[in-house]
Amino acid sequence: MSGLISGIKGESVFHEPLMRFFIDNPIPELLSKTANLQDDRLLAVVTMLVVEDRLDKALHSFLPKYDPKAFTFARKIKLMNALALIPNKIIEAANLFGNIRNAFAHNLQIDSFDRLEGHLIQQVRELGSSVNPVPNKPPGRTFIEDFKFLSFFCVVGLESYSANLSYLRAHISTPDFIDALFKKNEAENLDRMNAITAKEPIKVQIVDGHVVKQYEGNVFEINATEGAGPLDLGKVMR
Repeated sequence: MSGLISGIKGESVFHEPLMRFFIDNPIPELLSKTANLQDDRLLAVVTMLVVEDRLDKALHSFLPKYDPKAFTFARKIKLMNALALIPNKIIEAANLFGNIRNAFAHNLQIDSFDRLEGHLIQQVRELGSSVNPVPNKPPGRTFIEDFKFLSFFCVVGLESYSANLSYLRAHISTPDFIDALFKKNEAENLDRMNAITAKEPIKVQIVDGHVVKQYEGNVFEINATEGAGPLDLGKVMR
């Protein structure tokens, strides 16, 4: 399963789902909501409801104060895309189901998949093929089969990576992680500072009895001489 919903390494924070055991699996129940639907419009709408439900779960897994009512579906997609936490194709699929739902919802003349605009049909087939390329694809595969396969990919992907996001959020919220982050930042700053001051200063001056050495990157080293008075930093920065 992980191979199907794997992403491109480096494209997002996660490109593989974590193997999380002992957690509830809502996928069978979610997929059952569309399994026996015969009406295309209803199938498109309910599929979209399931996709948006899992998208909300994924966002809430990483953003504790996330309020789904505060965002339109389009903004949820933009938010998830901007976070770059999960593979792009899962987000692309979710967005595509939103576009298909909108096509049915905003045009009474569209009452079946056959009446959808050609670019939507093409996008479903192309995205599905890119997700799971089959060298010897069976002839006569229907659009509904392609649609259901892509919805399976999208729902399973959002659900699976929700576990990653929840685990990541819990990990980065621990005091140990925050403490380690500050220590790492402090060590990196010190290394950078040492590397800069190891070179010759670009300027040396005496200010209020202090020896002020200026290095690249506006780094200053200030040492007081005997009898030095209060230092006027304004003079140093001029």
